[in-house]
Amino acid sequence: MICVILGKNKAGQFTSFSVQGHADYAASGQDIVCAAVSMLSQTALLGLLKYAGKDVQYEVQEGNLSVTLGQSSEYTQIIIDTMYLGLQELVAQYNQYVEMHIKTSGGGRNV
Repeated sequence: MICVILGKNKAGQFTSFSVQGHADYAASGQDIVCAAVSMLSQTALLGLLKYAGKDVQYEVQEGNLSVTLGQSSEYTQIIIDTMYLGLQELVAQYNQYVEMHIKTSGGGRNV
């Protein structure tokens, strides 16, 4: 299962996201769920790098992507919120293969 965790600060702004695991919906190279999550998260990272540049720290490994924002802006919030909307649709349709949580700084996780 793919697990997506989005971090928010107390003001409700996105500050980070991580994507871990594999969907196991289909064989490698044919897994549409994995491909959709990868495309949404990697496109968000590309947008963040373009519009936030040095204020983005990220790490990419097999089956794992972690992104942390240094500073938030209207652009970065729109980018991550758009990714979030796409992921919500995937979770609604493929909840056996992908889950998503929001972790608020200083608090617990929300779905």
